[in-house]
Order: sequence, then C-alpha cells, then structure tokens
Amino acid sequence: MEEGTKTATPEMTPQEDGTKVPLTDGDPVVSIEEAKFVSNPNGDAKIDVEVPPAFSGLTKEELMKYSNDPFWVRLRWFLFILFWAGWLAMLIMAIVIIIQAPGCKPPPELLWVEEQPMVAIDPQNLPTEQELLERCNTMGISSVYFPDLISNSDFHEAKYDAQKLIDALTGAEKQAVTDLPSSIDPSNPIYQNVTDQNLIDSNGMWAYANENLPSVIFKEIVDIWISKGVKRIFDVGCQLCGESKFQKQNLMGWQRKKEGAIGSDIVETKEAVQTPSAFKAFLEEHIGNFNFYKFQPNQALGSPVTDDHNLRLITIGLFSYLGTPMLTKFESSDNHTSSLIKYLSSMKSLQSIKFGNTYFANTTDDVIAFTRVYKGTPAYAIALNFNDVNTTVSFEGTSNVGDVGTVELNSKAMENIYDTREKINLGDIYLEPYEGLILQFVANF
Repeated sequence: MEEGTKTATPEMTPQEDGTKVPLTDGDPVVSIEEAKFVSNPNGDAKIDVEVPPAFSGLTKEELMKYSNDPFWVRLRWFLFILFWAGWLAMLIMAIVIIIQAPGCKPPPELLWVEEQPMVAIDPQNLPTEQELLERCNTMGISSVYFPDLISNSDFHEAKYDAQKLIDALTGAEKQAVTDLPSSIDPSNPIYQNVTDQNLIDSNGMWAYANENLPSVIFKEIVDIWISKGVKRIFDVGCQLCGESKFQKQNLMGWQRKKEGAIGSDIVETKEAVQTPSAFKAFLEEHIGNFNFYKFQPNQALGSPVTDDHNLRLITIGLFSYLGTPMLTKFESSDNHTSSLIKYLSSMKSLQSIKFGNTYFANTTDDVIAFTRVYKGTPAYAIALNFNDVNTTVSFEGTSNVGDVGTVELNSKAMENIYDTREKINLGDIYLEPYEGLILQFVANF
C-alpha cells in the first residue's frame, strides 16, 4: 500500500443497522404560512422563513401621541391628586388618633420633703455639725426636722441654738425643716404692731376665724426663716392652715412663690408599735393617706430579746407604706439599722412605694402582708412575720398581684433560705420567725 493511502476500517464505515439519527433535537416546527418558496434561474429552490419581530415598546412618536392625549392627561392628574389626597388623609387620621387616644395618667406630684424620709433633732441633745452630717449620710437621709424651733415671743429668734446646724445642712445641700409656733406670746412684736387685735385671742392663741391671718402671720414667719436656711414649715399643733378658702388660696400662693411650704398631718406611732395587731390596725387606718410618721426606733414593740427583730420589721413596714417616716431620737448607737434605713430610703423614690395603691393580704394578727401597686411600674409585696414560729404568706386573691416575685430585701440578710434576687411563688411565701421580705413583681391589670 502506498504511503499516504489509508485503508477503510469498520470504525470508518457507516453502520447500516437501520437506525435513523435525527438532524435536530425534537420535531422541527415550521409553519407553511410563514415560509416563502423562491425559485432561482439555475433551478435551485430557496425557502425564506420570516421570524415575527419581538415587541420592543412604544416608539417615541407613539409615546408623544399618548402623552398629549387629553384622556391620558386627565387620568394622570386624577391619579396624582388621588395619591396626595390619600396620603394627606392618612396623616390627618394619625394626628387625630394621637390626640384622641387616652393618655397615661400623670403620676401625682410630691414635694421634695414628701419623697424622702427625714430624721428629727432632739432639742435636749443637739449633735455637732459633723455628727449630724455623718448621721444623715449613713442613713441616706437629706432632710432634718427641727421641732418647735421658732420662738413664740419673737419670730426672729429660735428656742435653741440650731443656726450652725442649719448652715451646715445648707452647705451640704441638705434641707432643714421646722414647724409653726402653736401660740404667740403677748410680748411678740407682731402682737404689738397688728392693727386688728382680733388676730389673736386673749390667751395669745391664733384667732383662726380671721381671714387675714395667713397674709399677716404666715408671710412674716416664712420670710424670716427661709432667709435663715429653713426649707419647709410644718403646721403642727397650729391651725394656721384652716378650712377657710381664702386661707388655703393664700398658702398655695406662698407655696408657689417660696421654697418653704406648709405641711401637716404629722402622726405619732408610739402607741401603734406596741403590738403587731396595733401596728397592723394603724396601717389599715391610714391607708391612702399621705402622712409624716414620727417613729422612735427604741420604742419598737416586743421584749428586749426581740427588739432588734421587731425594729427591722416595723422600719420595713413604715418605709414601704404611703407617707414619709420621721425618725426621732435616732442616735449613732442605733447604727445596726442604718444600712437597712439607707436601703429603704433609696426605695422611697420608686413610684409604687411613693404613691402606689395599697392592698392587704389575709393574714393573722402576728403577720402583716400588703402590696404597693402603681400601673406602669414594678409592684412590690411586703411580708412581715412578727411571730416566733415559722409561717407562710399567700398573696393570692390580692388585687393586681402577679404569680412570681423577686426578693429585693430580706430583714435577716444571709441568715434565711432566700438569697436576694431569687424568684419565689407569691402564693406560698415561707417566713422564718421575725423575718420580713420585700419582693418585686409584675402587676396584672
């Protein structure tokens, strides 16, 4: 075989097995209507298949025709106006909903002296400036009450030397508080200067029926003692804040103009803390009333063996209640409760504790349990066991009470079975003898 000549092989020979191989995938689809048969002079035939053009949108001429068409012009303006009218309507509806929606009830307004507990000075045993400030700082208290300070014979004078203490409090950004004198001495300069002797009766007592009393007496006292550093004046044993509408308007006017303000309703607790049942009755009697509670820790109920336990429970109860505790004769020797008072003082800033509603749970006479609830804020449950045996307290059925509470304060610190911040069932609270708990919970409304 010559070089370059190839011999046919079976692989190169077409297979005649009868199998037909299609030229295209699938059956070709050709429309006769779309095909054109063209004959050439040389005898060849050619078929031209026309492919319909794809839609490519309106031409510029067509678009301009529609843009200037009156129908489309009106339609565009209609849709434009409809869109902005709908948007404006939604805006107006949103504003109306916001205005007409019931707003949250604003919390009651309290004066600064009503928001924090205070300590009362013993006129017979005045501390030094340093001792007073240390006592206030130890207990977290910023207000000091000077009882019966203003002299009856001269409103410019004091019955005891307290000016240095007042100045020290002012320098430490703390407040001094006192009260109105309950009577006036005939030698008082204001008695000599008044033109209407009906202001004072024959015994030197205030003539309360006189409508001009606030403008004469109250103005005199407030001007004098605010200039001396006193920030608040109580109406204790003096009827200066009478029932007269004119008097009340005058006092409210002075309250707005001056830093000092008239306050009243200082309640003694000496008798109320002698027994657990008396203390419970005292709290129930004053439910819903904002008072200042005079509380002398060394007068707490119980025998000397349990005085410390009862003192803690009474302190927790008063500080958690509506009103302002006023600690009297609280010496540095009582510092075993100072840390407790400091913690409770910080809790007085909580809205539920300041002005929340109070609901009592069903308990025995030796156990006191109540809740402080204010909508929109955390609520608190207070459980106090004055008994010498273990007990359980249930808040089930109490208004707005939740299911679970978190321990915020324990009167026995680490001696009890509950660690602070532990969550426990409010329907079954275990209390050891002389134990008190404060628990935070989410109220149900």
